[in-house]
Amino acid sequence: MILGLIDNEIVSIAQISSPNRKRIAHNSELSISVKKACWNIGIGSAVMEELIKFGKEHGIIRNISLGVKASNYRAVKMYEKFGFKKIGVHKNYFNVNGDFDDEILMDLSL
Repeated sequence: MILGLIDNEIVSIAQISSPNRKRIAHNSELSISVKKACWNIGIGSAVMEELIKFGKEHGIIRNISLGVKASNYRAVKMYEKFGFKKIGVHKNYFNVNGDFDDEILMDLSL
């Protein structure tokens, strides 16, 4: 887990995790969240670099997966910048106050 701090305030949180089952332990899921007030200052990219570096150095991880709101264009673009590919969609996955949004599923092979 990585916490991003600015002036002792948490502005981002991210993690990469793998299942304990041997036959699928080489697959990991990544999640990242950056406080909206801190978007577009490079926090997301810095955290992504560290998580991918960890995945490569871990030695077991071969695939990293994530899900992102379809309307979060900036995040999708950032993930693509790091080599993630769109592999599918969960229709109407998110429900925010009655507004539904799809989840884009993305993968990165290390």
